[in-house]
Order: sequence, then structure tokens, then C-alpha cells
Amino acid sequence: MEVGSWTGRSTRYLADLAPRASIVAIDHWEGSVEHEQDPELAEFLPRLFDTFLSESWEYRNRIIPLRARSVEGLRRVAAAGLSPDLVFIDADHQYDSVAADLRTSLDLFPGAAVVGDDWDWSSVRSAVETVTRDRNLAVEVTGNAWKIPAPCQPAASAGVKP
Repeated sequence: MEVGSWTGRSTRYLADLAPRASIVAIDHWEGSVEHEQDPELAEFLPRLFDTFLSESWEYRNRIIPLRARSVEGLRRVAAAGLSPDLVFIDADHQYDSVAADLRTSLDLFPGAAVVGDDWDWSSVRSAVETVTRDRNLAVEVTGNAWKIPAPCQPAASAGVKP
């Protein structure tokens, strides 16, 4: 599952990495404050969702766009009974938004790995560090990417006999 999809470049990248997976792409496709303030991007915003759909056309059988704000979309996915293996967070980069997306993902999908990028944004880094510290979770950082690994499953529940 991807939270924040923009034009779908990372969505397609995830689809290529996991060719048998379906990907729920959550975004409101309205852009953010920094996009609205950039004249080149502001002009592009009314066509953002259509661009995502056309750029993802080749993957239309595996990418499921969910037009919603992050937390609402995460709740809708959980309410549908879906349980992703991975949640990729790359939506609004403001501290409160990142923290809310991360907390909601961890609460609703405790068996999923949660990953993201933009570690170089102080707001993203601070939110991830705060949430992981508050929950006593490890965070792994590689370059500009971060990861909260999925908890290990006991061998018996994974179908392996002790």
C-alpha cells in the first residue's frame, strides 16, 4: 500500500518490485501547499489524478487508486478487511501529517513493514523518530529512506512446524 502517490512514479516502481502484488494507492490528488505555491506545479494540479491514471495504465489490473486523505484512506482499507505486507508513506511532509500517517498505519496494520523516504526533510525525520521512540520501535535508515520492519511471526503461525 502506498500513502501519497502524486503521478504514480513510486507506485509503478513498487509494482515492478513486486510483480504479483496488488497496490492500493491512497492520495487525494489535490497537491499540497508547496505545490500550490509553485507556479509550474499549481497549473498542473487540476490534472493530477488523470495524470496518475494515464501513467499507471499499464498496471491498471494491479494498482487500485483510492482517492482520499491519508488517514481516511488507511481506515477505509482496514475497514475493507485488507492487510498489507508493506505501507509506503510519502504523502504530506508536515510533521503532524507524517506522525498521523505513521501512527494510523502502525495501529491498523501491525503486521506490516512501514517504510518511507525523504529522511532529509526535518519534519519527516522528527515525526518518524518521535513515533518510533514513543512506541519503542526500531527504525532503520539507509540514505534518504527509512524503515520500521514488520514484527517477526512465530514459526508455527507461519506454517512451519516447530
